[in-house]
Amino acid sequence: MRALRRKVGRRVRFVLDGLPAHKGAQRKLESKGYSFVRFPAYAPDLNPDEWVWRHAKYVELRNTAMYNVDHLEGAVADAMFNIGSRPALLRSFFRAAGLSL
Repeated sequence: MRALRRKVGRRVRFVLDGLPAHKGAQRKLESKGYSFVRFPAYAPDLNPDEWVWRHAKYVELRNTAMYNVDHLEGAVADAMFNIGSRPALLRSFFRAAGLSL
């Protein structure tokens, strides 16, 4: 998180899902100047991560038969790289979730 804030050069707001286990870490990091937005406990359509996984599953990995766990791991890593190298696609996940960047 520190490295990201240094790289961006300005304040960064982090997004957390509503998992109660995150509350302690959030309080500790807020005391160090980090800013957070929390989603409701279960709101997958509001979470851009869910849109990433949906795209990976139904677009990047469609019609792919996995032979073993290693093949699955490699295919998912390739899918995440493909998605991560397309900034317009990443922005679309935030728009789909109704969030502005």
